[in-house]
Parts: sequence; structure tokens; C-alpha cells
Amino acid sequence: MAFTKIKKYFAKKAEKEFFKKSSTEEVFTHIYESNKWGDEESRSGKGSNLEKTISLREAIPSMLNQLDAKSMLDIPCGDFHWMKEIELPLDHYMGADIVKPLIEENQKRYGSETREFLQLDLIRDKLPAVDVIFCRECLVHLSYADIALALNNIRKSGAKYLFTTHFPEIQINKDSITGKHHSLNFTLEPFNWPEPMLGHNEYFSSKRRGNKHLSVWKIADLPL
Repeated sequence: MAFTKIKKYFAKKAEKEFFKKSSTEEVFTHIYESNKWGDEESRSGKGSNLEKTISLREAIPSMLNQLDAKSMLDIPCGDFHWMKEIELPLDHYMGADIVKPLIEENQKRYGSETREFLQLDLIRDKLPAVDVIFCRECLVHLSYADIALALNNIRKSGAKYLFTTHFPEIQINKDSITGKHHSLNFTLEPFNWPEPMLGHNEYFSSKRRGNKHLSVWKIADLPL
């Protein structure tokens, strides 16, 4: 038992050092290829399996209709495991991810005239102009510095609305390194966003984190 704990400690320490010295693409490609998040259905993690997304899949079409959204950039789209089950009320869907082999597989399996998949870095690459940027389970895996870069890039895209993961019951936000998860309440320091205009309570995450929401903001309303 003690040996196992020691082994896990050094494995976590080595991974943390790898994340610190690697590019964002290298970090998330490692996570994808090693199935680090350990879900049997989806390499995008347990939050992307069909059981965890039941209520979300029911809610998203209505949320998009309320916003009269006709185009959406889903970044990161992951392996498209659960999103493929939704009949989206859109004229055009773009799924993007920083992991190249994942995008190539998605385009081969799911690409069509109204659905395309692109390799894009949310932090650095120019984003296409769309009504909605759907950014579930992403900002909570970025450092504060990388979140700031991502938000600046999102603003420059000209998109109207941002969907992102939000934990409204968190009392204090804490920074982390890119690649690690940290639950964030975007209405608190250092973000100070207004209350979301729209949202969906996905499920109870844990006693510490509270409920996990997919929340919506007008991008123009987010502080610089």
C-alpha cells in the first residue's frame, strides 16, 4: 500500500513537471492519447459520457433557440461522443480541438456539408465568426494566464455568446496549471463576470464543488 502511494506521488509529480514545460498542444495530446481522464466511453472524460450528459443533451437545443443562434464553434469538441446524439438547430456546426489526431478522426467519421472539424488552439489561433462559442470543460483546465489569452481571442472572434462550464457554489477561485482541473466561479475574483444570462444545471459534482452548470454570457458584457 505504501509503495503504491509513493509510486502515485512521483507519477503525479512527473506529470506536473511535464505539463509545466510542454506546449498546450502537447499537454492535451498526452491527455487524449493516454486516456488520462479514464472514462470507458469517451477519451474526453467522464463528463462527456452519455449518462452524465442526459439532461444537457435535452437542454442545448432550447438554449440555442432562445438565442436565435444559427452557427456554433464547439471548442474543444473532444471526441464528439455525446454531441453527436443531439439534433442541433443550427445551419452550421464547427467542432475544433487542439489535438490533431482527434480532429482527423472526427472529420472522417462525422464531417458533412453542415458539420466540419478543425484543429484550432483556443488561446492562439484566429477563431471563425459564429453566433455561439461553446466552450464546455475547457477554461476549467487552463491556468489564469491562459484563460485571459483565450478570452481575448474569443472577444476578437466577433461571436455573440459564450457557453462555458461554471460552478456557482464555489466560494474562492484558485489558480492551477494548464492541463489540471480547477472548478471556477466566474462571478468571483479574478474574473468578476456578471451573472449568466442563461444556464443549465448539469449535475451535482461533489460536496466541495457543488453543482456543475453550463452557463451563457454575452461576450460583449465580459470585463476586459
